[in-house]
Amino acid sequence: MNPETNPRPSIRFRYLEWTLIIVSLLIDWIDSSFHVFPQETLLIKLGFYCAFTGLSFIFPANCPPWRKRGYIFLEMLLIISAKTMGLDFDLLLFLFIAKSCYLLKRKEVVATVIITGIAYNLSQAWSLPSLLQRLHSHQVEFYDPKRVVLQGVGGYLGASILTVFS
Repeated sequence: MNPETNPRPSIRFRYLEWTLIIVSLLIDWIDSSFHVFPQETLLIKLGFYCAFTGLSFIFPANCPPWRKRGYIFLEMLLIISAKTMGLDFDLLLFLFIAKSCYLLKRKEVVATVIITGIAYNLSQAWSLPSLLQRLHSHQVEFYDPKRVVLQGVGGYLGASILTVFS
């Protein structure tokens, strides 16, 4: 999207982001009703949802480059810190990559995707033991941890490449 041809692209991103936040929140609420994760986890995730919603109000479409970079960095930092805590916001992750495609230059987008991918998958590996313990306490069969990490890396690469180069 080019700001000259579409004077209000930030509104579209905002509506899309709000829709994805609501869908993700509803999924988490349904999961909590089946006791997939504790109620306290839903409250922590609600705090992250509030932060994401707050950031959606300040989409820096017509701001200096340093502010755009800071905005993307802050969103990715929130996503990665949530993942380190064992909380998933995978649906929103790829929206933020799409935002970076709009806000940043191509080289910056590629660097952002690579850095985010490394940090995101390391945080997934970091949170994997607690996830497996939580699944085991619910007597859920789980996969080999190496397979879970490899699937995460593969999914991230596939979705990132599709998002960046489409």
